[in-house]
Amino acid sequence: MFIAVLAIFAAAVHVVVLILSDRESVSRLDTLARAGLAAADAGPTGIEVGEQGGRIVNPSEQGLEWFDRSGGRVGIRGLDPNPHLPVAIGPVQRYAANGESYAAETLPVRAENGRVIGYVRATQSDERSEASMRWVDLSLAAGFVLAALTSVAGGWYLSRQSVVRISENMRALEEFSANAAHELRTPLAAISANAEASLRAEFLSEQDRSRIETIVATADSMRRLSEDLLTLAATEGLAKHESHRVDVEEVVEDVARGIAPAARLRDVNLLCDVKGTPAVRGNPEQIERIVANLVENGVRYTEAGGQVDVACWTDRGNVVIVVSDTGIGIAPVDLQHIFERFWRAHRARRTGEGFGLGLAIVRTLVQRHGGTIAVRSRLGAGSEFRVTLPSEPATTPESGQTIS
Repeated sequence: MFIAVLAIFAAAVHVVVLILSDRESVSRLDTLARAGLAAADAGPTGIEVGEQGGRIVNPSEQGLEWFDRSGGRVGIRGLDPNPHLPVAIGPVQRYAANGESYAAETLPVRAENGRVIGYVRATQSDERSEASMRWVDLSLAAGFVLAALTSVAGGWYLSRQSVVRISENMRALEEFSANAAHELRTPLAAISANAEASLRAEFLSEQDRSRIETIVATADSMRRLSEDLLTLAATEGLAKHESHRVDVEEVVEDVARGIAPAARLRDVNLLCDVKGTPAVRGNPEQIERIVANLVENGVRYTEAGGQVDVACWTDRGNVVIVVSDTGIGIAPVDLQHIFERFWRAHRARRTGEGFGLGLAIVRTLVQRHGGTIAVRSRLGAGSEFRVTLPSEPATTPESGQTIS
């Protein structure tokens, strides 16, 4: 925007200087022509030129010509760039000759009785004005480039400083979240253990049992939140010791078996088709977390009698994991927000479950493993999440060399 303003300003300055220069040139030319009129006298045979005519002309860039009534030239002082230019009274004439630009103005010479007895023509080179304009344009161009470079450098420096501060704030926030989540583990575990022990006590009233069950559920919910915050606060990128061969087929089947009871409790049919899926390189717990979060979401937001499908296959050297459901779906306006932290759609909030971190964790972990995630959904007709991860290169058993 600043560069655009500079360009407009430079163009405006160019136009203004051009107009002022043209006016100054016309004014000088008119003054020269009127001086030529003063140097012309009415003689017995017509127009005559006095000796002062040669002293009012700068011969390097100006010229004066006097003509009789028939257009015949009777005198000349200074420049004569176009001796064949016709005599014409009226607006300033502009023409080119010998590779330069000229301006000419013609005025009538009158006798005392007002009768026209001849003409005087003033000619002036535009080289001075054009040279001035070249210097103006050169100065504007140099100033524009200098200002643009200065603004770019200043913007880059300020942006870099802002990014540094934002990065520092983000790191501080992540450290705080990780520390807070870590410190919450012990008291939450104590609360959960004592509450569960209290539930086993005899002679509990129904009201007290309900309160203690609420404490257990809330502590468990807080524990999951602390684990989610620890996951998000983890440093980006896979460390070398975290990169292992992960059997995607085994991971998906383990996740499906673990979530199957919750699916049956909700009367949701959970299907799994992962036969023949190759392995990937990564962190086994994080790959499992990706699949688990997606499947849990599918089961959570699918009504009784619905279905959740988990499928895997190979596509051009990548492992594709697809989790689709027949649940409530996602509105088009919400699709751009579903991977944001702590964001939940209005319909999802009605379930009262989760903190809006599940999909944010999934995207973070997928990107950490060099993969991508995409979603397709239609409100009231279900959703489909597609995760693409680079598969592990195959190796020969004998040499361990990669098979291309």
